[in-house]
Amino acid sequence: MMGSYDIKGTLEGLITGITGEAEKFGFTPGELADQLQFVAFDYVIALRDQQSSTIRGVVLKNLEYVIDGDANSIGRRITVLDHDAVEACFGQYPSSLLKLHGTEEYGDVFVPAHQELEIAAIKKMATARFRSEQPGLFKAEFQPTGLERYGRCDRAEKISILQSLAAEDISLLEKLLQRVVQNLKNTFQINDGQGGRNQRVDAGFVSPADWQLINGVLDIIWPIDNSQMHSHMMQHARQIVDQVIIYVKHDPKVTPPTTKREYLFDSGWFSSILTYRHQMNTLQRAVLFIEQRIRELESSPGRSSANIEQRLERLRLKALYPLHDWFTELKRRLNEADYRTGNENVRRPTGGVIGFPDVPRLKKGLPQSAITLKLLHALASYSGKKVPPNKGVKKVVLPET
Repeated sequence: MMGSYDIKGTLEGLITGITGEAEKFGFTPGELADQLQFVAFDYVIALRDQQSSTIRGVVLKNLEYVIDGDANSIGRRITVLDHDAVEACFGQYPSSLLKLHGTEEYGDVFVPAHQELEIAAIKKMATARFRSEQPGLFKAEFQPTGLERYGRCDRAEKISILQSLAAEDISLLEKLLQRVVQNLKNTFQINDGQGGRNQRVDAGFVSPADWQLINGVLDIIWPIDNSQMHSHMMQHARQIVDQVIIYVKHDPKVTPPTTKREYLFDSGWFSSILTYRHQMNTLQRAVLFIEQRIRELESSPGRSSANIEQRLERLRLKALYPLHDWFTELKRRLNEADYRTGNENVRRPTGGVIGFPDVPRLKKGLPQSAITLKLLHALASYSGKKVPPNKGVKKVVLPET
């Protein structure tokens, strides 16, 4: 059983639903259904997590309720803390353990304690620094609560630890909770205002369940390494996504679409995901092309000459690194469901959007060398903001513990 989201359909029903579509992608219906089952299970978990995600303001209110009441009864009030509030006290998600110090143009980033987000934020900050007027190393600061070593304990054990801390030194616990509240405000990018309090904890931190589903289905039927999907194939791909949703949710409230253009998911998301995946493929091929050129130069007979060294350095700085950063930013947007990149006010867990040009239109049959040159020309002529401000995050000093 998986809470409110059990898989309500049958495998036979899924096989029947994708029979007309599976062969278009080189699968038998049974083979494809076997793989789609795993995507469906992940979708169920994502739906469950999405439904159970707490409102951010509620998490903060819980903590503030414990702090503001009578000090003598603080141990009893600790028991009302919800899951996310308790986890934050132990330095776990959704709180941030890592603070990245930004530049004047790019604010500090308080990264939710999630490995993929932390890695993405570090890569993004490195790119921001590289493209700023003052390139160099950036500072990463850890913000422990002191209770991280108990992070694997269950809720009851964690509540007991907090109550023991209250019995030992109430003022120390109060300082801890105050620090956690400030940390969460920074992570949620709420600061002292009300904006953002009504969002769920996972909003912007975890891509929506339907986004994950679409991306998961495409991983199977049209991997990123494939060339661009033709328009006549897109309808078949959408139908497969629909059939997985029907397989998971099949009940009187969820029925197959009644028209060809009606789907059980956001077709705009489908287009955004497909675009990101195709652009990533284009950039990935360009990066591989540059890497091959570098290997050829490194193994050339005149490897020790100053001219070869200069060419290698130029290839890395002017081609390899910028193309790789472009690919990394598109990968981040895909993973974080960041499809509103033109809106700087969107709250992003890994910092502001790193500006890159649109991937240029490429004629079919164009050699890889020409494709790579067009990408590099687009980068060189890009006039947009390379490092726009990370709105919603301001430089703050956390209270001393």
